[in-house]
Amino acid sequence: MLSVRIPVTWDADMAQRTDYKSYPVKIEKQNIYFGFRAKLWLARLNHGSYCNIRYELKLTSPTKLQGRQFNDGKSTEAYYEKLH
Repeated sequence: MLSVRIPVTWDADMAQRTDYKSYPVKIEKQNIYFGFRAKLWLARLNHGSYCNIRYELKLTSPTKLQGRQFNDGKSTEAYYEKLH
């Protein structure tokens, strides 16, 4: 099984990512899908909020992924990744 390792907690005060976890990746032909529950931590307020993040990507060349990121079901931004 293929998986992706992602930081699932963002510390807003320190711009730090922590709590890395692995999540399964679904692949259909050239399309790649994965999602996770993320936490934004505000240490100075001792408060956190959660959201569900999902990526829908397509391998557009041997070295490039393109697609969209979704935050709680709403498309938030285009996503591009150059593969090494």
